[in-house]
Amino acid sequence: MLLAAGVVAYRDALIRAGQEGLWPQLPVAKEGGYKRNLSRWYNEKFNRRHVTKGGGKTSHSFRHTFATRMKDLKTEPLVQMELMGHAPQEETFARYADGYTPDVLAETIQKLTYSDVDFAATIEACKQTYR
Repeated sequence: MLLAAGVVAYRDALIRAGQEGLWPQLPVAKEGGYKRNLSRWYNEKFNRRHVTKGGGKTSHSFRHTFATRMKDLKTEPLVQMELMGHAPQEETFARYADGYTPDVLAETIQKLTYSDVDFAATIEACKQTYR
C-alpha cells in the first residue's frame, strides 16, 4: 500500500536531491535520534492539520492500530512483539532464539490492510508540509 502511494518514489527523489532519510528537515536528537522530533512534528504540525482535529489521536495511535490489526489477524504474539520492537519475555526465546527472518516478518506485514487510510493523500500532505 505504501509502495502504491508513492513512498518509494518520494524517497528516490530525496536521494537524487542529495538528502538522507525520509525527513530531511527533521533534526536528529542526541538521545533517541529522530524519534522525539518526528513525534513532535507529527503531533504539533501535521496531525491536527491533515489527520484529525481531536487531541486524542497522536503519533502513538499508529502503534495501537498496528497492534490491533495484527491481533485481529491472529498473528503469533512473538512475531507481533518483534514487529513492534518489544523483546520477548520468556527466557527461552530471549536468550536462545534469534529474531524472525525478514521473510517471515514481511509475510506478516503483507497481510495487514489499511483500506480506510488514504496513504497517497498522507504522503502528499507530508511533502507539502516540508515545502
